[in-house]
Amino acid sequence: MIMDIDVVYFNIQKSYSRHAELRFSLRSLEKYVSGIKDVYVIGYAPEWCENIVFIKKNDPYHKNKDANIIRKMIHCCQNDQISDPFLFVNDDHFFSQPVKADNFLFYHKGTLFTDTVNAMYRHRINRTRELLLAKQLPVFNYDIHTPILIHKEKLLNAFQGFDYIGDYIVMKSWYMNNWEGFDKGVEIVDCKFNSSERRTLLELKPKVKARPCFSVTDQMSKQVINLLHCMYTEPSKYEQV
Repeated sequence: MIMDIDVVYFNIQKSYSRHAELRFSLRSLEKYVSGIKDVYVIGYAPEWCENIVFIKKNDPYHKNKDANIIRKMIHCCQNDQISDPFLFVNDDHFFSQPVKADNFLFYHKGTLFTDTVNAMYRHRINRTRELLLAKQLPVFNYDIHTPILIHKEKLLNAFQGFDYIGDYIVMKSWYMNNWEGFDKGVEIVDCKFNSSERRTLLELKPKVKARPCFSVTDQMSKQVINLLHCMYTEPSKYEQV
């Protein structure tokens, strides 16, 4: 018998939009995702949240963002109250097609490579690739802006004995490429709208509806804010009204 699974969000207190991304992500979750048991928010829960399970968890590693993420992820995998597997969703992920939670595909964007001007992120990507190649493992880039199913044993095995605090890597790619016997997921073009996005609603809406989900940067343009309001109009059961 297939059981419903939990959905887990990691959230920090700092937000340029007063956590509007989380609000709209939860609306998209309720609108498009079935087979959900409970929704967990790990780290910080805005006061408007309701019908969620909140777990307070701080971020002690100020210079290593992924170490904080990995620390929280290991905590979730060791928590017997959270389902196995569970669907991990960032607060800036928005579902745009119907899907069952336990059937969300594993998406990647080709091999681990980036030409970003962000020196730290570039280092994390390159370091992850270097370490995977040293272990003769695949080097697919699963650090794409999509949710991901977390199988607890697979993740714990991936990080067992690994110094994720001292080494700067990207979490999702390390988890997936260390999954023994897993070939590769589904390649997809990433979709994340930044603050310079100026296309109209008529242009943006068909683009996002043609894919399983999309994402936004911390600072959103008026056009992107309008897109979110138009796509996810109704409040969800996870917010006070």
